[in-house]
Amino acid sequence: MERIINSGIIPNFFNFGKISPVVKDEKKAKNDVNNIRPITISDTLANIYEKLIMIELDKSHNGVPNQFGFTSKSSCNHAVFALNETILHTIKKNKPVYACAIDASKAIDKVNQTNLFNKLIGKIHPKV
Repeated sequence: MERIINSGIIPNFFNFGKISPVVKDEKKAKNDVNNIRPITISDTLANIYEKLIMIELDKSHNGVPNQFGFTSKSSCNHAVFALNETILHTIKKNKPVYACAIDASKAIDKVNQTNLFNKLIGKIHPKV
């Protein structure tokens, strides 16, 4: 791991994993793409490396206070609680409440990875 971090070179096998399809709902069609959840089994060393990177990111990157996803010690329950409290507070002030929900679960497939990487430059430690 130390050699990977110091050299900045990640072995090719880190990019591979075994993908196993898992049916979400047995009552629905098993050939429906929306009823399949792909589960990836990654290399153990890659998983350990990812955890180390996350520890380093937590040290150097604070994020924004209202981001609940991909944040340590946070979950969807925190987001639901914050939304609920905001709605209750707004209703108490007799103001209208507007809300919008966006399902971005498949967004990462559509993101230009090079542009995303370039946006990270200067915001996190180069070795991370």
